[in-house]
Amino acid sequence: MIQDKWYRNTTEAKMKGRRVRLRRDIRNGLFMFKAGAVLTIDGKSGGLSLITDKCPSCGIRAFISKVPPRDVDLIEEVKQ
Repeated sequence: MIQDKWYRNTTEAKMKGRRVRLRRDIRNGLFMFKAGAVLTIDGKSGGLSLITDKCPSCGIRAFISKVPPRDVDLIEEVKQ
């Protein structure tokens, strides 16, 4: 779970591009994202703006905004 302190003290530039895993199902007016789905942080404004990877067959990407930080877990990038 992303802690509120980390969310408040981390700039959008440092968050953008980080991968997260959903802790619970979330939805907006168009899509439902299942718990366990991996998305990418695309912004920070009143919560997290998240984006899916491109669909391999059609290239569509889904967005959702205002996701509470407590609803996701950061996926630590593997250093190579």
